[in-house]
Amino acid sequence: MARDSGMDDAPDEPPPRIPEEGGARVPPNRRPPTALGAGTFEPADWLGDRYLIERRLEWPGAGNAYLAKDVSNDRPVVIRVFPATSAGSEPSPVGCAMGVAARLAHPSLLRALEAGEVKHFEFMVFPYAPGEWLWHRLQRERQLPVPDALEVARQVNDLLVYAHASGLIHGDLSPACLYLTPDRVLVADFGLALSRQQDLGAGHFCGTLPYLSPERIRGRQPVDPRADIYALGAILHEMLTGAPPFGLLSHEIFAAKDSGHLPPSARQVRAAVPRGVDAAIRRALAPDRDDRFADAAAFALALEWGASDREQPGPFVARLRALLGLDQA
Repeated sequence: MARDSGMDDAPDEPPPRIPEEGGARVPPNRRPPTALGAGTFEPADWLGDRYLIERRLEWPGAGNAYLAKDVSNDRPVVIRVFPATSAGSEPSPVGCAMGVAARLAHPSLLRALEAGEVKHFEFMVFPYAPGEWLWHRLQRERQLPVPDALEVARQVNDLLVYAHASGLIHGDLSPACLYLTPDRVLVADFGLALSRQQDLGAGHFCGTLPYLSPERIRGRQPVDPRADIYALGAILHEMLTGAPPFGLLSHEIFAAKDSGHLPPSARQVRAAVPRGVDAAIRRALAPDRDDRFADAAAFALALEWGASDREQPGPFVARLRALLGLDQA
């Protein structure tokens, strides 16, 4: 499931941080970065004495991204560049990402190898892997084959189970932060939206509107893992039907989510969606978070059962089967 932009397997140890002075060196007779303060590079520019810029990449979200060559070991990497944040301003994307990387080590986490600061910008370095963002694939294909969509959801759910058990919430899952490689789905920007929302304060939200849960938009309740379950349900709905549950127009999304409207059925749009999968998506998208799945593991189990069109077990039986390792029975 892939096309082109960058990553690889993450190391188990927290990534090292590039010293500021080391990252700032420019080798003799090598061209320094163009428009350094803006974090903008051209092909053949250098970042420090280690990374040779090759070309700019399409990377959704803040900052600029570049394919570069790590000349120390002759391997391709992706460098993501952000304006430096001043003291007292909103949380740094780099600081947030490195904090998550220090706490999580999962094969589906897009995890920075290194980070640093040079003059007026910060940067992160990721291993390169061919692939494409889910957002780009949806723009091209609109609907994914049902097995592909369920596999994306399965892998993201697997990461959510691990991250939530570690006390971390993504807070802004969307097709623009899911990167599809030939081997796995990688999830970017873990926890960044929530760190920014803390800076905004109560009554405000930060995130991608079509995938935000109603309580995230209202901003009056503490965020818990069920916000991620809602977002993944919205992404799965879009992968199967070609559109988020309540469309892309802001006023329609606000009206639907604020009034507590139930989400539309994916099966009504696409008859190939199994009934059990449709039911699981609708539960994940319940306006009241108490009506959603209690955790990502329960959502994953419901999708697994739903894909086979078997009758879904009750919560007690489902949990017992999971504990006994009978899920595949």
